[in-house]
Amino acid sequence: MEVENDVKEFKLFPYQEKLIDEVVGKFATKKRVLMQADTGAGKTFCFSFLARRYSKVIILCHRQELITQTIDTLRAINVRCQAITSRVRKLESVQVYVAMVDTIYNRLEKGVFDFGHVDLVVADECHILKFNKVFEFFPMSNILGVTATPINDKRVTYFKCPICKYEQDKGGRCEHCQNETDEWSRPFTMSEVYDDIVVGPPIGELIEFGQLVPEVPFAIPWGDNSKLKIDNRKGDYSTASLNDVYGSEEASMDVLKNYLHIAKGKRTLVFNPSTKVNQIIYDQFKSEGLNVRMYDLTNTPDANRASLVDWFKNTDGAILLSVGVFTTGFDARTVEAIILNRATLSLSLFRQMVGRGGRSTDEIYKPNFTLIDGGGNIDRFGMWSDELDWKDIFFNGKGDDAPKKKIDLEDVDVCENCGYMYPKRTKSCPECGFAPPAPEVTDELDLSDKVAEPIRRIPPPSARAIISYTKRQNEGKAFAFRVLFGCVVDMFRYYRVDKEQYERSKQSGELKRKVSDMVRPVYFSIINSTEIKEGANRRLPTIIDMALDKVEEFYS
Repeated sequence: MEVENDVKEFKLFPYQEKLIDEVVGKFATKKRVLMQADTGAGKTFCFSFLARRYSKVIILCHRQELITQTIDTLRAINVRCQAITSRVRKLESVQVYVAMVDTIYNRLEKGVFDFGHVDLVVADECHILKFNKVFEFFPMSNILGVTATPINDKRVTYFKCPICKYEQDKGGRCEHCQNETDEWSRPFTMSEVYDDIVVGPPIGELIEFGQLVPEVPFAIPWGDNSKLKIDNRKGDYSTASLNDVYGSEEASMDVLKNYLHIAKGKRTLVFNPSTKVNQIIYDQFKSEGLNVRMYDLTNTPDANRASLVDWFKNTDGAILLSVGVFTTGFDARTVEAIILNRATLSLSLFRQMVGRGGRSTDEIYKPNFTLIDGGGNIDRFGMWSDELDWKDIFFNGKGDDAPKKKIDLEDVDVCENCGYMYPKRTKSCPECGFAPPAPEVTDELDLSDKVAEPIRRIPPPSARAIISYTKRQNEGKAFAFRVLFGCVVDMFRYYRVDKEQYERSKQSGELKRKVSDMVRPVYFSIINSTEIKEGANRRLPTIIDMALDKVEEFYS
């Protein structure tokens, strides 16, 4: 049953209305629908407005932050709702219940709660697959899964005959030709849970719409990723091998050096692979006197997550280190830099980590955000802002079918004496006893000397963006010039102009010429703008000199 409420305080964007209409259209013939909506698309608003159409709705979440965000959104659009957490023992008479998934499951299983007929059940961040156990209690309800990344990294086991290629669910003899079958696995697809998918606007469109900002990507592998081993149980690199690669002194120095060269002074999120590495990086940054805090589920000096997030949101130049958290439900729009101090095989995790930096904001001037990838993730997945075919991934998954038992050619050696193949961890050939000579020790490049390179050209200061931001802040031309000076300094930071290069260009006059070329077109646009408040109009040479002073401050 649909209920029409006439609430006019908020207006959805056209793409949000389109998403909702497509979901409703799918429910005409499907019981379970997945709605894909990227970071910045406003998925909470979408399913909250959708919930207004129904008499009784349950929204499932797996983190407290998501409960709070959803309740705030529903109340903002005048929907009567109740949050169901571990403290709640009695149901109120409301239109929408927002529940922690484990709490509501326990109450339902014990028969404590009886919701009666529920029209719609919504699963927020449905890719984590924690919600299916609750769906079973509502067989007559429409089910809506919502996520930015409709993919899960688990794999499904099946059995295939090597002779006739027949596939079956059980091992043993082939049901078709009676030969012994081999065990295989394939990517899990979200279409195994949901009947169909509705895809929201891609990141590029949301950037054009002003809901997101693009990444400025830098990439360098500051660890030896060939040493990483896959944990088949979780479908990603093992924690032990991640510790080996990213827990070394050289790797931790690389994180610090790249931060200082590229992101110093920016509000920065660093994603680490383990509590061990989190502590190492924390100690490294702390020893430099940087304003850093860390959070993970088992080892942190800052146990109050809510106060930690509040500190990060309101502190210029704050650095927050984390492990396995802040990938969802973290709505700090002022993030200016993301550092990936880890490798992952999970497309979902990659896009969620990077997406924390993509939110647009008027709290600071943020035409883009810095992405420093130390784990080879961009090589693995492409750019965060690349458009993906989510419908194909929904139905077919990502990755290939593979036999469970296969020789990993990266993990074997071929004996130089007899040609026998054996594991690399074996020091000599088990067939003939030949031991290969130890490799010669050569002088290798110190990884700590490496600083990430920009992957694509960084745009110069934009007069249009600076004027638009200044107007939104209700500020004048002096403010616009201060924003411009910050953009000029960022160009030197991004292109890694070291102090020696800076001094040479300063002596030769090249520095003043380059800064003048950057400042001049923006200067005249600001001076001639009628969109922002008037101020004390300074002459172009004065503005150029002020920009040069800011660059000098950066290098001193």
